[in-house]
Amino acid sequence: MRGHIKVFSMLLLVLASIFMVSPVKANDEPFEITAVEVCDIVADKDQTEAVYVERGTSCNVEIYLLGNENTDDVKIKAWVGGYEYDDIEDVSEMFDVKSGVRYKKYLRLDFPEDMDTSKSLDHGDDYTLYVEVYNKDFRIDEDYTLRVEDTRHLVAIRDVIVRPGNYVEAGRALFTVVRVENMGARKEEDIKVVVSIPELGISTRDYVDELTDLEINNEDEEDSMSSNELFLRIPSDAKTGDYEMLVEVVYNRGHSVSRAKEMIHVVGAESEEAQDEGTYLVNFDATSKEVNLGDEAAFKVRIANLNGEAHVYSVEVSGEKLFANSRVENNFVRIAKDSTGEITLFMSGKQAGSNSFTVKVMTDGKLLEERTLTLNVKGDVLDTRNVLLIGFVVLVIILIVLGLIVAFSKMRTGDEEEGYY
Repeated sequence: MRGHIKVFSMLLLVLASIFMVSPVKANDEPFEITAVEVCDIVADKDQTEAVYVERGTSCNVEIYLLGNENTDDVKIKAWVGGYEYDDIEDVSEMFDVKSGVRYKKYLRLDFPEDMDTSKSLDHGDDYTLYVEVYNKDFRIDEDYTLRVEDTRHLVAIRDVIVRPGNYVEAGRALFTVVRVENMGARKEEDIKVVVSIPELGISTRDYVDELTDLEINNEDEEDSMSSNELFLRIPSDAKTGDYEMLVEVVYNRGHSVSRAKEMIHVVGAESEEAQDEGTYLVNFDATSKEVNLGDEAAFKVRIANLNGEAHVYSVEVSGEKLFANSRVENNFVRIAKDSTGEITLFMSGKQAGSNSFTVKVMTDGKLLEERTLTLNVKGDVLDTRNVLLIGFVVLVIILIVLGLIVAFSKMRTGDEEEGYY
């Protein structure tokens, strides 16, 4: 009996020694994600709980990493899919990971103002935050749930329209229209729109009465609106240079502000540039357009007359005959001083391919500006002339076939008559 006890004790000692000598199996991956924080909130790895974020805001994403092996050239990427216009993402710089060392990396995600929220998503699902750690040999990833909600108060500046443009002479007037949209969860009232050029000491303001929030379905109320035209006169003694025009939209009873900036080039009265180049401004809505074979594309030419008197403006087109037909609408337009006008050029593609042509803007028989534009014509290589030629050939073949049929019919009729007699 004692012998059996000794044998059993020895077996236990051997097994214990094996477990003491054998190391614990290490993680198969060279690195691992130990924690992720979004907007200072620890994200749930099991995805049973969501992290709250507001659209129109930015959040820090903090990734905690543990190195299990020495690994070179590692990157971390955090991204959110489901946004209509692009992925929301950020990627770290490349770094090396050492075994037994913990790391903390910062990324930043910007959640767009027009991102769908959990209220507006038809399926009612939340968004998924994907965190990936990788190099050329290994990759690990984990998913976390985000609950994107409306910001309580958020009025966004959608557009700033400056007339006659971002180029103005000293002593001239500058007109600005600001387009705003309510992206928040609350109705906003008495929204103040301020346009100023602080360096020149000038400012003006206007009010938008009210904007409803997007969730209210009421045809009588608007969630976006433009201000009235805001007037700024550039001081006559302003020096030539670039000035920052600041647009501020004040809402939420004055507690919230949205801002946008535009650069305005002022030509001082003492500058020769004001006399030579500052008397007009020409702007094309595009330098290149795409059109299907046989269809028309419209190029709009906007002209601002900054001269002290009215002038007649026109455009001339050249170099387009081989691949397109051109026509001009509202040519020879008369523009009063300190006013703008528009001429529309229509190009109809008749040959597939990408081709360039020249547009000249003229006034009083003098060349003001010359631009090279591009028309990309999509479709079959066959142009209208080839189609007509093919149609003509087919028609000739049909006529020949009909002529042969008539001739054979007459011959057969003649043979039958001779046989009868």
